[in-house]
Amino acid sequence: MSVLVYEIPVYSMPEEVFVDKYSKRFEDLRGAELLKQVNYPKGVWHFNQIIGYVTVSVDEFDILIDVYKHIGRIYPFSGRKRLFQNLYCNGLHFRKIGLSNEEISMRICKMLRDISIEHFKGRYIDTRVLNNTIRFIDFQTITEV
Repeated sequence: MSVLVYEIPVYSMPEEVFVDKYSKRFEDLRGAELLKQVNYPKGVWHFNQIIGYVTVSVDEFDILIDVYKHIGRIYPFSGRKRLFQNLYCNGLHFRKIGLSNEEISMRICKMLRDISIEHFKGRYIDTRVLNNTIRFIDFQTITEV
């Protein structure tokens, strides 16, 4: 049994690009400010544009990384639910035995860069939480809960 340490969202675009596209949508309409307030609640970007996610888990001997991605066409500004599939990628795990926490952190970050290039090219992987907390996690002592 593994322990989930991180769940990293993948967005279709960075927040700034999304806000620009959303603003352009309402530019020419009368009462655009009211429409924006009604249709664009605070924080909508974090819930509307997720196209996948990456999980980092730890078990007794290994670090496991799984990639989940929306398969199919994504329609911007639609209310359709998105279903995510595990891509079952090979080579996204490694043994933690004999590695320091710094080496484990570096391997995880390298794997995320590789995942970004291979599976989410042109997309935004939000690693802010990972970058701010990874140096405080002791991967060697994490086992089953």
